[in-house]
Amino acid sequence: MPQVSSNNTNQESPKPWKGMSKGRPPKHDYNGDDFYDEVFFLAFNGANDAEIASAMGLSDNTFNQMKNGEYEHWQDEKGKAHTERLVKVLARARRRILQAIKGKPSE
Repeated sequence: MPQVSSNNTNQESPKPWKGMSKGRPPKHDYNGDDFYDEVFFLAFNGANDAEIASAMGLSDNTFNQMKNGEYEHWQDEKGKAHTERLVKVLARARRRILQAIKGKPSE
């Protein structure tokens, strides 16, 4: 039987994620304007929720959870503000589409 050399010193290798929050980093900066501007642009150009989610690199389920206040990472006050902003952006874009169709000036 071959002899196996053991260099194990019972020390764990350093974990690069130690001290970092769990999970992967968010795909977008939800505190800035870029995410919401892109959602507005897509919605104003007629994209439905599934198309917006896909364009933003999110699953339909995640986007719907974000929109409905059910997204697990948006359960604090800051997250609730993100949900409110997302809903308002979608509503504003779709309202402007209807105004354009009806020939009314946008707000």
